[in-house]
Amino acid sequence: MILKKIILTILFTTLLFGENEFKKPESFKDYKQYILDDMMVFISPKLTKYLKIKEVKRDGYDKNIHAPVKTMFLTIKGEELKLFIDPGASDDFSFVFNHKGKERMIAGESVFISQSGTIYISNRMNENYEVKRKFQITKSGVKELKQAFLSVNMDCETSALATLYTEQGGKGTIVAKIPKGKKVKVLVNAFTAHNSELETDESKNYLVQTSFGLVGWVRSSAGYMQEKGKPLGCLMYEGD
Repeated sequence: MILKKIILTILFTTLLFGENEFKKPESFKDYKQYILDDMMVFISPKLTKYLKIKEVKRDGYDKNIHAPVKTMFLTIKGEELKLFIDPGASDDFSFVFNHKGKERMIAGESVFISQSGTIYISNRMNENYEVKRKFQITKSGVKELKQAFLSVNMDCETSALATLYTEQGGKGTIVAKIPKGKKVKVLVNAFTAHNSELETDESKNYLVQTSFGLVGWVRSSAGYMQEKGKPLGCLMYEGD
């Protein structure tokens, strides 16, 4: 279990920031880095003054059975936000946010928290590619902000014939047909909200650019273990 956790941490760091250098996204270059139960947490400098990290009993759990959890306390707009890590059933780590007694669990490997209460999370585990999402602390809890699409931005080799269409779901007119073994660039994935079931009809739609520059929608599954995604071979489900 410990070895798996170490390997996953190294893998996630490599996927997110490259092999040789740990590099934060430019928009978060001033954020302070903390390690919370081996997970990466980046905090706006303006939130660090009143930041505290301590072990506390989790709300709603039998305090005689469950051990204290390392918890980060933040003050955002005069209100307290608690953050701790849930390791999941098989090292499927999630960030757990507690705001006004309401908990929101979000899977991820790194999180960036702004002074306004905006939360940015990057996640690869149990996803087909590195997914980046944005959340906001509201009066009713931590809510996801909808994006036009989910960014993929991956160079890819086709594992089967890929037919590009003008519309999602294999609809509209055909833009191009790309034979197996050719290079394309996967631009975006149709947006699906966090906690939605994977591999739904909507989530299988990817906007692809050919080597010439034509752009169209392709429906593709994701690979797993030794099996490649079809027809986009670079899409690989990372999970149990």
